[in-house]
Amino acid sequence: MAGSAEEARKLIKEADWINLLITDIALPKASGFSIVSHYKERFPEGKVLFMSGVLTGGLRPPGDDFISKPFMIDDILEKIRGLLGENRPV
Repeated sequence: MAGSAEEARKLIKEADWINLLITDIALPKASGFSIVSHYKERFPEGKVLFMSGVLTGGLRPPGDDFISKPFMIDDILEKIRGLLGENRPV
């Protein structure tokens, strides 16, 4: 888990593999989209789940790779299972 965009980029750079990246769309001093871009350069097959509480200007990513805040734990677990293609409990 990263505490900042810089820390996230460092973790992505140093990781052997990351199956799933979960990020907010709006981050201090960065955007979730920039973190995802960096992630997808290293792990093009990796999955991404965006989250946000307030969306304006068409920032919502398409498809099932988004969850609106606030959310229940069961809702995010269902999203994660769907993205990872797993039928077993997370």
